Amino acid sequence: MKSGFKYAPGEMKGWDNLADVNVVLYHSWTASVHWIQDLDENQQTVRFTNRTGWPVAWWDGKQRYHVENCHEALDAPGEWYLDRKTGVLSYWPLPGEDLVKATVTAPRLTRLVEIQGEANVGLQVEHLMLRGLSLQHADWQSPKDAVLDGQAATHTRAAVVATGAHNCLVENCEVAHVGEYALILGKGCKDNRVVHCHLHDLGAGGVRIGETALPPEPEHQTERNVVDNCFIHDGGHVFRAGIGVWIGRSSYNTVSHNEICDFYYSGCSVGWSWGYAPTTANHNVFAYNHIHNFPLPPGPAKVDDDFEGTAVGQQAAQARTNGEEGRASIRVTDETAAGGQRSLKFADAPGLSQVWQPHLYYAVQYPRGVVKLSYDLRIEAGAIVWNEWRDSSSPYRVGPSVKVENGDVKVGGKTLLNLPLGKWVHFEFVCPLGSQATGRYDLTITPPGQAPERFEGLPFGHGEWRRLQWLGFISLATDTTVFYLDNLKLERLPT
Repeated sequence: MKSGFKYAPGEMKGWDNLADVNVVLYHSWTASVHWIQDLDENQQTVRFTNRTGWPVAWWDGKQRYHVENCHEALDAPGEWYLDRKTGVLSYWPLPGEDLVKATVTAPRLTRLVEIQGEANVGLQVEHLMLRGLSLQHADWQSPKDAVLDGQAATHTRAAVVATGAHNCLVENCEVAHVGEYALILGKGCKDNRVVHCHLHDLGAGGVRIGETALPPEPEHQTERNVVDNCFIHDGGHVFRAGIGVWIGRSSYNTVSHNEICDFYYSGCSVGWSWGYAPTTANHNVFAYNHIHNFPLPPGPAKVDDDFEGTAVGQQAAQARTNGEEGRASIRVTDETAAGGQRSLKFADAPGLSQVWQPHLYYAVQYPRGVVKLSYDLRIEAGAIVWNEWRDSSSPYRVGPSVKVENGDVKVGGKTLLNLPLGKWVHFEFVCPLGSQATGRYDLTITPPGQAPERFEGLPFGHGEWRRLQWLGFISLATDTTVFYLDNLKLERLPT
């Protein structure tokens, strides 16, 4: 589904001027912006005028979103709302603010400076200098049916845009209060310098260099540009995926001695290539930059779910569920529970597209400290359970990895003990991360009616694993089997 979603009761309403309201959806590494086409309060559904890039709930079963430009949400000092039907601007002043003396700026332009050469016919712009200018207040505009979703917000433009510029200089300039990127050095820009500039209060990112695809003609390729000694900060206010400095399919550029901070996504990005083939972005240098104050990617600080708060037949609330094909499913059940009335049932089936389906995972962020994972597991005949901890590297690295097959608990191919079928068994992991990681972890297993069995110093799957960013439970059976999970809890231990 890319054109809307079903919302929880009470989250959205038939507000006034509904066509002016924006919905911002947070995907895994992008955030899409939408206008509302219609909203059905009885069915609790909303449909957009424009589609998303990724299907809604593709990365997170309970996808986050927020609503902007809604008159009913004007409820705090510093907020404003523009009624586009009447032209009336409503503003709640800050404490002590005198609107009689205030300056109110309403930008009309989206582009403040455009440098447009035609390199293909030898008419590039050369040796132009922009020095000591303060370029402020630019808008963003888009057709309501346009897709406003993309990594690094590459679908946006900028307040200052150059194409076909050679040996130009932007020095000691300010670009501020703009709706998209501050500056783009686009197609055919070569040997330009952006130095000692202050780029801030940005709707998207700071500087973009190059294109998302390498132009075949050498004169249209972007290369040998410099961004040096700039302060680039406070961005992503409209398009959250904006990046401090982005280099696409472009080579021989230098990004150095900059301070880049306070964006929602990334400080710098270079390459725009996926996979291991030779890249058309090479010999780029990032040196001596201070990149800081970036939020960790979204993920629950703590996973704590006994599944009692989720209705029977629904997916796990905090997890991402995959591979529910045919009779395979991962759903909350009241058939059995280790405590309370409900647990999470993994039902496998023959003939699935992948042996590792179905599975679920929790997107978490634990870069350091010591974490403890505990859960109760009940396996039935034929079930094969795989619990694995991973980071987000490409390819990913593996920390603790435990498989239970025919009741045998295995780590690194070695059997630790055999578990009874049809009984609840308690698992507890303790694992150091970050600089405290030793390449090993401890596991305690408590079968029903027996003393805990402790296994110390079990090896990571990869010796360099340091961060927990993916916690998965996978069913590896190829026949009709089930197992159950309950009382899942992941937490950082106090230091």
